[in-house]
Amino acid sequence: MEVGVQEENRCFNTMGKKQCPVANEEIENVDSLGSSETVAELGEAYLLGFAVRCDTNKALNYFQQAAEAGSAKGMYGMGIMYSQGYSVEVDAKQAIAWWEKAAEAGGVDAMVALANTYALDYSELDKVTGERIVFIGASRLRREEDLDKAAEWYKKALATGDEKARQAMGKFENLLGHRAGDAGDREKSFTHYTKAAEYGNAHAMDRLAMYYLDKEDYFENPECEEKHTYWLEQAAKHGSKYAKELLAGRAS
Repeated sequence: MEVGVQEENRCFNTMGKKQCPVANEEIENVDSLGSSETVAELGEAYLLGFAVRCDTNKALNYFQQAAEAGSAKGMYGMGIMYSQGYSVEVDAKQAIAWWEKAAEAGGVDAMVALANTYALDYSELDKVTGERIVFIGASRLRREEDLDKAAEWYKKALATGDEKARQAMGKFENLLGHRAGDAGDREKSFTHYTKAAEYGNAHAMDRLAMYYLDKEDYFENPECEEKHTYWLEQAAKHGSKYAKELLAGRAS
């Protein structure tokens, strides 16, 4: 969102920047707009100032009406209102609740937003309690990492064919790879790399291949060689030049 947002890249996605065809100062009769999605678009227009003067009270009104009529975009918009405190009190739990409804109704933006919170994207560690605090717009949410739930929502979003979902999934894969590299502990790194590899991260597959190659019993344990080769082949299939070169060297 661009209106009143100091930190743009938080756990929600921005609503599309487009001119809203129904937005003008004279339209106030919601019944004349035809569908709940159109009502949600009007809420978006008032929130972002598309063809109308920005008015968060009107935005809230239209988002709420659209949400009550079953619009995923309206529900997502309600989550934005609560995450930023636009004409309502900032409330991360309410934002999450609306995004869950929107996601269940098929809203891709909401699916990605929820996935980001479970992946602890855009978060910081509370040094006193040791808990993770996730930034959701202007709100904050204490949440434990749940990579399985994150992946579940990313995959649902990806299944819609939406380009934003594809980009979000790629970012998630890279996030897992970075965390594995930062884990410090060999077994923790292995766990993170395994999870990242499950979601298609070629770098993680490379690292898993090397993990098995470096094991002390590599030459005595046939399973290590099998898994080393397996992950090299998987990494090559997912575009790893390093793995392709190693496999080519073996074949020559």
